[in-house]
Amino acid sequence: MYFTGWFTADGTDGQWGEEISSPYINNSGTIVNLYARFNNQERKDGSELFPWTLDDTKWSPYAIKGIVGEKTWIKYPCKKGFAALYINGIKLYYIYGIPFASEEYNLDFEEISSNTIASLTSVEADFNNLKIRLVYYNDRAGVMNAPDTIPVD
Repeated sequence: MYFTGWFTADGTDGQWGEEISSPYINNSGTIVNLYARFNNQERKDGSELFPWTLDDTKWSPYAIKGIVGEKTWIKYPCKKGFAALYINGIKLYYIYGIPFASEEYNLDFEEISSNTIASLTSVEADFNNLKIRLVYYNDRAGVMNAPDTIPVD
């Protein structure tokens, strides 16, 4: 079971009420009950609490709103110190200084740039149905020379 958020109702009859975002501040002076909701499927929406999970062995689902400055949180395995981040096969970001160690994950965010939006728009990408992947490199020179595109399978 996976945690999927805090809500104002307990889920009786499938009614969970309003989802609560963090930080939650109650200034009313009354007691408020919040209910944890769990589900069989892991929630991934790009928020800090539910980041997208990336991999270097396969393409992962990814979605953005397509707004310049939007922050999208990603979690990825720490295998090497450098990586190129591809969205729909297009190299859009470099990641440097990954604190690599087996079995560990790094949590970071990418701020969506106008270049990212323009690149994805130019290939008529559906922002709600993107694919994302990392390709690791041993050093800065390797990642700087990464191909501009890779096949999406």
